[in-house]
Amino acid sequence: MNFSIVKCIAVCALGLTLMGCSTSAPINDVQAATINHQLSHEQVRMAIIEAGAQRGWAMSDYSDDELHAELYVRQHYAKVRIPYSTEGFSIYYVASDNLDLSRDGKRIHRNYNRWVNNLRHDIQMNIQVKALQP
Repeated sequence: MNFSIVKCIAVCALGLTLMGCSTSAPINDVQAATINHQLSHEQVRMAIIEAGAQRGWAMSDYSDDELHAELYVRQHYAKVRIPYSTEGFSIYYVASDNLDLSRDGKRIHRNYNRWVNNLRHDIQMNIQVKALQP
């Protein structure tokens, strides 16, 4: 009986360890991050472009109110679209390569979410800086 308890504990511990080692996470899009400052459309655009450049994202205009951003990190690739206005912005997953995208397209390597969160943070910081400029 003691052996089965030890065996059960060992199997549970191994399972928890393997779950903790997973590199997969749900895709976390940034939806409707608000801008609480009076900035022009061009100031918001530039805040996004500058934030992307600071983090190594290649930014390109897609339309008057949407940018696309691509990031290459070693052998990994991610592409997002960033619709924006003077009231807010969002960051949505578009494509990736070598980031372990799940078959259903809902999970991806956790580094992707970190990269997008860093981009979101830097955009918000740039917006605050631009709001303070005369």
